[in-house]
Amino acid sequence: EAGYEALAECQSKEALECCVQRVFSNLSDAHTTVSVGLDRNLIYPLNVFVDSGKPYIRAVDKVHAAALGKEIIRMNGRSMNRIWEEFGRVMSCDNENYFWEKVPNLMQFYSFWVQTSCSAPDSLLRLSLADGTEIALKPMKQSELQVQWLNVAPSGHWIRGNRRQPFLYKILPDRPVCYLQFNACTDRGSLYAQYAQTKGEVPDEVKKQLEQVPRFDEFLRQMFRDMATHQVKTLVIDVRDNGGGDSRLCQLLLSWLKPEAERKQGTVWMRCSELFKRQYPALSESFARYFAEHRQVYSSDTLYNAADITLPETGPESSPIVAALDTFFASPSPAVANFDGEVIFIQNRGTYSSAGLLVVEAVDNHIGKVIGDCSAYKPSSYGDILFWRLPHTGVQGTVSHKLFLRPDRSQGTPASLCPDVLIPTRWEDVSAGRDACWEWVLQHVK
Repeated sequence: EAGYEALAECQSKEALECCVQRVFSNLSDAHTTVSVGLDRNLIYPLNVFVDSGKPYIRAVDKVHAAALGKEIIRMNGRSMNRIWEEFGRVMSCDNENYFWEKVPNLMQFYSFWVQTSCSAPDSLLRLSLADGTEIALKPMKQSELQVQWLNVAPSGHWIRGNRRQPFLYKILPDRPVCYLQFNACTDRGSLYAQYAQTKGEVPDEVKKQLEQVPRFDEFLRQMFRDMATHQVKTLVIDVRDNGGGDSRLCQLLLSWLKPEAERKQGTVWMRCSELFKRQYPALSESFARYFAEHRQVYSSDTLYNAADITLPETGPESSPIVAALDTFFASPSPAVANFDGEVIFIQNRGTYSSAGLLVVEAVDNHIGKVIGDCSAYKPSSYGDILFWRLPHTGVQGTVSHKLFLRPDRSQGTPASLCPDVLIPTRWEDVSAGRDACWEWVLQHVK
């Protein structure tokens, strides 16, 4: 009742968005959120990195370039603890690490500040710095921004390559190590399956466009072939800043490390709501046929174990989604797979969703070790978003429709997965261009 009373007081779409988001913020599910309209014509020329709750300036209006690298201790006269508390009320986060990862980007938007009690009447953002100086920033149009970044060049040992490619690998010339940079859980097969799920049969012109996107199965086959040629003993899988995508790519990678028959699998529960049926009509029709054939009720109010739903693979009722899976996500034969060397996963606060599921399943199946930050994802979590929109106000957002439970349920439900070797991303390393995780790898594998 208190929630409805609060909604009754909303006099604008923005107020309604804020009110609903404050409810979602209590769910500890970053996938369920209001898509607040962030005005990109009112941006503060500021970017920060947060280390242990302390924000440091990475970029700022060039007029205030002298502030680069300095710590902010107050904003608009409020302590940073007060600022974080206010922002936490209007953000959907799995845990505290997710908050620290996402809050710097949102702080740039004036329209985000006005959802809190910390915005100033004159719209200025006043920063009090640790050295006693102060600067004031005004929101600007994107076309007017003149931002200067802290000049940071990679120092010491640096390995990370092109972030625009979904995946790439390097075999070190001076030691038996292969480095896999897994930037995104996306490839030709995942895009093909996504099209089939939402629209049905994939036309030839779309297939031709998708041919420009690399296939993860072919990529892995080539990588492990090169690893065998070079007698690689250690595989480093870097999923830092991998925000997820299609978890089937992760299953494919794991199948090269341990046969599927020998791995404990997580459990996926899903709800086939009316929203799900509208967003995935082709997939929903396949589900409806399955339930009809098995004389089961296809209900919007039931949680289904996804492993119990098998779609037809051949014949006139064959699903285009299944055809896509058979083409792109078939597990390699145990005779050619199963790398038996050392495996090291690197994660940071930017590792999320499907990439997080990859690390969790590896941990629960005793595949390698994990180094880096404590995770921004939960080992068991909600996910796989549906898009919603309220018909009268136009308020829109996303909501989870699946529950992913980790393979080893005896580990409980911690808010975060902590690595075997904790190497937190520190400001002193970021500002110096130092990759502490990769330096640990080189010291570990000599």
